[in-house]
Amino acid sequence: MDNLKVPLAFIIGDIQGGDNICGRSACYQADARRICGMCNATPDVYESNDMDSCNLLVMEDIMQMCTIKETDKLEALLQSPNWQAIFGIDYGGLP
Repeated sequence: MDNLKVPLAFIIGDIQGGDNICGRSACYQADARRICGMCNATPDVYESNDMDSCNLLVMEDIMQMCTIKETDKLEALLQSPNWQAIFGIDYGGLP
């Protein structure tokens, strides 16, 4: 018998709620170190036309940093240094 897999999506009305669920530190000021929650883009990217100016965050890397307690690296990415409930979710091939 096959297992039925049902996709699960969080529907959040505001970005701060989404940041909290995903373990991201909220920062909405003009001097933010990063400008995107999905990649490592910094404000310097605004001055570039380069399409490859950032790299997507990979959940396995974030999980590894949490496991070995690399809090400085996690904070640089505005990620919470705590284990998140969403770490067990299957991302369907998206790292």
